[in-house]
Amino acid sequence: MINNKIKIYIIFFILIAAISIIMGIYLNNKDYNKVFFINDNDELMKKYISSTPIKIEVKMKYLPTYVLNSPTEIIELWRKIIDLPTYNYISPNLDNSENKIYGYIYFLDGRKVYYEFSNNLLINNLTYGSENDEDLLFVKEKLINKIYSLENISRAFLDNDNKIIIFNHEKGVYLKNPKKLIELYQIIEKSSKINSTKKIGEILQSESNPIYVIKILRNNKEFLVLNIYNEKYFSIYYMNNFLYLLEGNFFPFLNSAF
Repeated sequence: MINNKIKIYIIFFILIAAISIIMGIYLNNKDYNKVFFINDNDELMKKYISSTPIKIEVKMKYLPTYVLNSPTEIIELWRKIIDLPTYNYISPNLDNSENKIYGYIYFLDGRKVYYEFSNNLLINNLTYGSENDEDLLFVKEKLINKIYSLENISRAFLDNDNKIIIFNHEKGVYLKNPKKLIELYQIIEKSSKINSTKKIGEILQSESNPIYVIKILRNNKEFLVLNIYNEKYFSIYYMNNFLYLLEGNFFPFLNSAF
């Protein structure tokens, strides 16, 4: 049974297709008194089902996979992508690039296609747009915001393949207790981002020596670091790149860890 989300996709694209066909017939034949009958509804339906994305996986090295399944957001991104010029040559996206976004785009007919995105967007061995294209940058920023979201970053604490180590100025301890990991996840997810660049600069300069440091490792590779400066502020870094300054109180949790 077709669920409501798929119905929305089908109705949306049928309406767009119908309007486009009617306008095309009118513009191309407005000087002629002709009647046209369209009998290939099944082919039209197949075309739009096969070209309608319903889910986009967003991955980056070591980070939890983010799944984008909002119809409005997917359609917005996909329309920008398919309007970009395509090129048969492939500009290399470095396989070991820590900034590379990749994953699969899933379609209404069950197909999926692989994509990757660092300097360029590659889909099915075609390059879409150019590096400084405005729509391309828009798509990239949207995907980065999704995978770097607190909702997604905090899920790294629940991944059994990751190791979590908490350090104070004297020693480090492994955090393995599932209840404690969930508690840590909830603290981060509920934290508030500081958006003022002035305030971020002031706090990072004045609090250069964090009281606690939380490190997340995968295959003994450190990829996420949380610096806890005081009872109010902490920062998150991914692969040594600053992501956020946040407001949230870790102290009750961390004091009990040692």
